[in-house]
Amino acid sequence: MIRFPFRATAFAASTAMLAASAASAQDTCSTAVAVGDGMTPFDNLTAMDEGPAFGCGIGDAFDVWFAYTAVTGGTLDVETCGSTFDTRIEIYDDCMGDEILCNDDSCGLQSALSIGVNGGTTYFIRVAGWNGAQGMGTLTVQGPQIPDECTSAAPVFADTPVAFDTAIATPSAEAWACTSNTPNDVWYSFIAPADYMASADTCSAATNYDTRLEVFEGACGALVSLDCNDDFCGLQSGVSWTATMGTEYFIRIGGFGNTSAGQGELLVFGPPPAVPNDECIGAIELFNGVAEPFDNTMATNSAGAPAWTCGGTSSAALDLWYAFTPVFDGSATVDTEGSLGDTRLAVYEGSCGGLVLVDCDDDGGTGLLSSITFAATGGTTYYARVAGFSGNVIDQGIINAAFIDMIPNDDCANAVAVGLGTTSYSNVGATDSGVDMGCVFNGEASDVWFSFTAANSCPITVDFDGSGYDTGAAVYEGDCMNLVQIDCDDDGSTGLTSFLSFNAVAGTTYLLQVGGFNGAQGAGQFDIAESTGIGTEICVGENNSTGVGADLKLTGSDVAADNDLTVTVNSLPMNSMGYAVTSTETNFVMNPGGSSGNLCIASFDMGRFAGTVLDSGATGSVSFSPDLTLFPTATGKIMVMAGETRYFQYWYRDVDMAGAPTSNFSSADCITFN
Repeated sequence: MIRFPFRATAFAASTAMLAASAASAQDTCSTAVAVGDGMTPFDNLTAMDEGPAFGCGIGDAFDVWFAYTAVTGGTLDVETCGSTFDTRIEIYDDCMGDEILCNDDSCGLQSALSIGVNGGTTYFIRVAGWNGAQGMGTLTVQGPQIPDECTSAAPVFADTPVAFDTAIATPSAEAWACTSNTPNDVWYSFIAPADYMASADTCSAATNYDTRLEVFEGACGALVSLDCNDDFCGLQSGVSWTATMGTEYFIRIGGFGNTSAGQGELLVFGPPPAVPNDECIGAIELFNGVAEPFDNTMATNSAGAPAWTCGGTSSAALDLWYAFTPVFDGSATVDTEGSLGDTRLAVYEGSCGGLVLVDCDDDGGTGLLSSITFAATGGTTYYARVAGFSGNVIDQGIINAAFIDMIPNDDCANAVAVGLGTTSYSNVGATDSGVDMGCVFNGEASDVWFSFTAANSCPITVDFDGSGYDTGAAVYEGDCMNLVQIDCDDDGSTGLTSFLSFNAVAGTTYLLQVGGFNGAQGAGQFDIAESTGIGTEICVGENNSTGVGADLKLTGSDVAADNDLTVTVNSLPMNSMGYAVTSTETNFVMNPGGSSGNLCIASFDMGRFAGTVLDSGATGSVSFSPDLTLFPTATGKIMVMAGETRYFQYWYRDVDMAGAPTSNFSSADCITFN
């Protein structure tokens, strides 16, 4: 069974060396030797195998036991790096309890792991050798520290809750700006990821006492208070301040009075999500007759856009941008009918860098709503700009576009040629072409057609993730009179959208049929991708906090004897920790362990690339080259041989839409070695 660690980190060794007890004195959990932070020498030369079976590694376990009591909540790091033999580590929260986490190889043949711990809880550390190995080593333990002063402030990150405990802290010398009391306090440091109005609070249900909160800028010893608060949400506290990207701020948590202390949870809120169509360059496509909801609460006034000529005297506006391209000449109408609030609307032609006003309207629609009708030219892209009267917020808006737009690719014979990349489409108003998809119930009732000519002989994927309705799709080779279906899919991508894959032959034209489950209609997009590496994608990754799914690719050589394979994962959240897993089977497990993603390669033979815990850093990508002569399986390492098929997928840490910690999986690829 694969277990997912809270995080991986480099381990700092204490300079203090504790005296080791004789192995026989710590040979069972009940006689575990108490250790604190620092280094403890040990050996298992005279140890016995107490059991139960280790959750990682193989063979007998001549084990020794240690007990560690956490002073506060946080992360506990344990390692045997530098020991003289091949070790493994296991941690329990009780002698009779279940294993929390197990590690075999993390630093060479030695072991390391990290777990989240609770203050006051004792954890039992079991150390043994791989496959019965014995020898002498050093156990290094580093538990969470009390951030008792500004100079020892613990880092906190945007939208990531952190537990605190002031009951075991002491008062700091710095005076509070909102009290004369000197309560026990703890300190955290926060580096702003952007310029924005930042805020922090202790409003979580996990906070069990009357808190006080203060935020500072400057250096320890020369702090400047930016905000201080006692009661913001009941008896809990909240502060806000104008943050500058890259600047470090210090947050201090205390209590209402000198004796007020307890446990709680601090949350620092990150920047609001970016609005994709806040500028003309990010305009969202409007489809004929399809209403598009909008909310300009988080929008800004467009930079460099023409001044408004209607809708109040103020030129400032929280505006959003949309684009549409009629196929034929004729009358076009754009309006905000159905919106709640007083809107204004402008339509432009030209380019985002050279917009030419077509018309501007404030109250030409129903009541205070807006409407513009104009003579449109087929093939011309028009830009619609919507905002509130005189800069008002419209949080329940609707924009509509209607224009003459017969569907040219309603039948296979009129398929529209497309290439690699993203294509927007709509099957609203489409009719039944008569070509039965087979895998989608009545999917051909409202289908449209596209053609794609492969430039290279390689795997091709067509992903409908992002479409706004229940799609169905199929791909064919041959011609419209002699179609041979290659793949068909209903719900293979995110939600109810489709995913197709096939091995293309250079120069061959393929026909793509796009419809909807039981005749469903709507607007959407599909992305045609060509594998730039080796292997074949077998499933896509669920969208993560970046807005897209993480993408795993294999490059190098598919010859096993070359031992030249590289695994790369892109579109990960920044600074995300994770690792790759491998299997010989494809079994689908939805949201394992509460994950936001899906495991596509579950099996009893699954192996983890131990010692290859990776950090996506600022690029949001990771890469590593596995050793094909020491390939992980559930029962140990083997050599990959020609003719064997292996599947790869990547697990990583993330946060959900509410900012709560979660995990996810990348797409999965397979490769058959030659």
